[in-house]
Amino acid sequence: MPGEEQRRISKTYISAFLEATLHDRREYLPLFEDWRVGREWLPDTLYVNRYQDASFVPLASFSEDADLTTTTAAGGSIAGENLSVWREGRIPWREGDRDYNGVFLGWKRAKGAPAARYTLTLPAGAAAKWQLGEESTIELSVATMDEDASLPGKQTEAEKKKEKEEKKKEEAKSEKKQRESPDFTIELLTTDGASTSAPVSRFIAIPPPFKERFTKLDIDEKGYEKDWEPVFQTVRVPLADFRAADRKREFEPGKLSAVRLKFDRTEMSVICISGIGFGKR
Repeated sequence: MPGEEQRRISKTYISAFLEATLHDRREYLPLFEDWRVGREWLPDTLYVNRYQDASFVPLASFSEDADLTTTTAAGGSIAGENLSVWREGRIPWREGDRDYNGVFLGWKRAKGAPAARYTLTLPAGAAAKWQLGEESTIELSVATMDEDASLPGKQTEAEKKKEKEEKKKEEAKSEKKQRESPDFTIELLTTDGASTSAPVSRFIAIPPPFKERFTKLDIDEKGYEKDWEPVFQTVRVPLADFRAADRKREFEPGKLSAVRLKFDRTEMSVICISGIGFGKR
């Protein structure tokens, strides 16, 4: 990227930050939530936003224990269906890890098979306690992993061996492999049986893995374990932007009981989520 364009990006974001913090100009905050707000001032290139403010209440940050079925908010629960990958652990860096956890979810959908789902049930009374309403947002930070997912279910030894061989082949040509931007559906469920859903792509694009070369010489580049690392994009959607799928029942955020991620829009992908929760606009 030319130096002038780099300086343009710096001036835009630093000026907006100073206006928002020193002059309390809150109209600048949306730029940090979504770069597209500043499209007129920013150069034409790839951008990724990661945003969280003091209003954020975590539902799951994946660091409370080793149990995959519990949420950070006491009393909540998590369930997974038809997932090829479901684990919690340290989020990797180019070398080592980031010293905090995320959940890794992978799916591969066979023709005619049901979509994989990941459901987080809120603790009883949480929606009222957190004062969820029209101004509330659901928030999650998502990164695409440079990995393949197998079909869900137990594998035979022959299938495992074949998968390992295929994985080695894939790793050998991973630098050339182009992965697509993953898309999935966010579904919200309420205590009175209402539901509403929308695809993530309606609000923001989750980028594929960014691959980068750090050095000019191959011998130096070998010092890095990978040519990519997870880059997180925040999905931050006002609950008011969802519309009830069942028109007979109006969706009421104050009755929210569960959040479901339905992996029905991209055939195969592996993602990492560093946190899921709610905020205020």
